[in-house]
Amino acid sequence: MAVMVMFFAITASADDEFGLYIVTGTDSTTTTVSTLQKITFSNGNVVVQTKDGATSSTAMASVTKMYFDYIKTSSDTRLKGDVNEDGNVDISDIVAIINQIAGTATYRYANVNEDDNVDISDIVAVINIIASGGADSGSDTE
Repeated sequence: MAVMVMFFAITASADDEFGLYIVTGTDSTTTTVSTLQKITFSNGNVVVQTKDGATSSTAMASVTKMYFDYIKTSSDTRLKGDVNEDGNVDISDIVAIINQIAGTATYRYANVNEDDNVDISDIVAVINIIASGGADSGSDTE
């Protein structure tokens, strides 16, 4: 019998948002919880509470993977499409996405079109941003 023990803490301001992704079953069904407030483990279940007080429960035995992602903060002023975070949206951001697809680098903002996959469609999204004259300031979740 395997026992998994996890200890972690997230410290954030009231405007910060983190996403929790719980992957279950053989078909890798993914449940996404944004505005995460608290996670507890009770009676073989993962219990998730959001900032609005809503709770949901998933049987721990069905969980194959669980991970977090930083979603945004109210002070996030980066440019959409600025994958390499250099303050510009240009060809270097396309190269960064290609490098992530190739597995030679990882960028936290490579999923430009926000479909949970980093692929050719993110390259097209950056090309469209460049072709339209640049990006608007804002986070990936706008």
